[in-house]
Amino acid sequence: MSSKILDGYYLRPTILVYTQKEGNMTTVPVLCVYLIFQVSRLSTTIHYLYIKIYHRMKSNTISNFAQYVIPLPKYLESVWTVQGVDCSLLIIKKSFEFEENKTYDQFIKSFERDTESPGIAKSYLEPEWVDCKNSCKATLPKYINHEMNSTAFILRCLQKSMIRNNSTIDVPLKISCTDDSNISGIWESDQHLFKLDNFANQAKGRLIMGFGPSASGKSYWSAQIISILKRMDDEFPTQFLSIDGGIYREASGIYQSIVKNVIDKNMGGFSNLVSAAGGSSLFSAGKIKKAISHYLKMQSYSPNLYVPETLGSCRKGFNFSKLKLCSKSFDIYKEITKVRSWVGVCIWQHVEDTQCVFAPKYKCTGCTESGQSRERKEGKQYSAANWAYSLKHGIKYAKNADRWFIIHNTGGRKYRDEKGHEVPCINLIESSMVPSDEMKVQLQQDYNCRFIDEMKNETRV
Repeated sequence: MSSKILDGYYLRPTILVYTQKEGNMTTVPVLCVYLIFQVSRLSTTIHYLYIKIYHRMKSNTISNFAQYVIPLPKYLESVWTVQGVDCSLLIIKKSFEFEENKTYDQFIKSFERDTESPGIAKSYLEPEWVDCKNSCKATLPKYINHEMNSTAFILRCLQKSMIRNNSTIDVPLKISCTDDSNISGIWESDQHLFKLDNFANQAKGRLIMGFGPSASGKSYWSAQIISILKRMDDEFPTQFLSIDGGIYREASGIYQSIVKNVIDKNMGGFSNLVSAAGGSSLFSAGKIKKAISHYLKMQSYSPNLYVPETLGSCRKGFNFSKLKLCSKSFDIYKEITKVRSWVGVCIWQHVEDTQCVFAPKYKCTGCTESGQSRERKEGKQYSAANWAYSLKHGIKYAKNADRWFIIHNTGGRKYRDEKGHEVPCINLIESSMVPSDEMKVQLQQDYNCRFIDEMKNETRV
């Protein structure tokens, strides 16, 4: 029986048997194959084979049936041609014509087949991070690069990168195709065929740079920063496109399959899948950022961008070149948005919770704990090596902007108040934008924060 895509889930064939003796049947809520035998002393007769496919699957069954189904969201939302035809399925087909494979599910199936034994046996010891090498390193890049270079994947990344001031509202990417007859499936050849319509007729965009150490909460704060800016400036836009490597890793079906496979083997992860300290990575989000940045520069309009940036390049090179390297990491986004005036934000936590010297109700979880708690799920090993550099230069460059915020993020930490109730710790915000007393009270209540004049490492804050 061949495998199929059903409602966005990749299904593996499963056979379930009912017998008269047991009088019951074990069912799988995705694909049920009822094979009923009538057993007699003289012969065994198969009375009938009935196949029923359930077209919907409840989300809470995914973990219980991980051995039968690999959850994959719908790869692409609608992409409309100028004639009003949805060409998303055509884009997927063209993007994943891979050797003998002609469809996306066959592409994923081939990847699973080739990585059933990527050179590393399952471990029953404490999970460790290891390098993907030998047969593993010979296999994975072929699939990673194929998906990364595909038209479907870049459009998928763009679709998942739309944010707005209210994070609970899903903002669709409005993208149109000018000529679907020339789609090749390779982004480098196809990018001129697609037009991003969300920011049409916008001569100048807006730019928010979200600086800060890794695992400090830069992506988490994106929607809240946009919302705060809108409350303080009624003319501030609400729709932004995020340039975020974390989104690209989440969007990749191959990347997520790799993460799932290594977790199933009780491994910590592949340390060179995404290098934590700036070394060579099998999956390079930087390449995707460059591809999307080049595409945005080609457009006749200017988008609004939110860019989380660790400024890791500030640690590279000789001392005299560090400042140049730092600014080059985000100058490209000024060019894309065509702005001189931009918003700088530095979002940070202390490197460890034990080093947070703020009063208990303002303490943070710490970047190290935040990063290590999610590293296996995200497939990216956490490293605090660049923490000091990211914080130092993040504060400096944020304050170089016309409008800036320095945010001490608590990371979801809680404390006990005077009544003994466990409540979330309060985020601290230092800003060049001073809200009115009335607005300050409202913002502090709505965003669980406190505006202060200066960020100080003192327990009395």
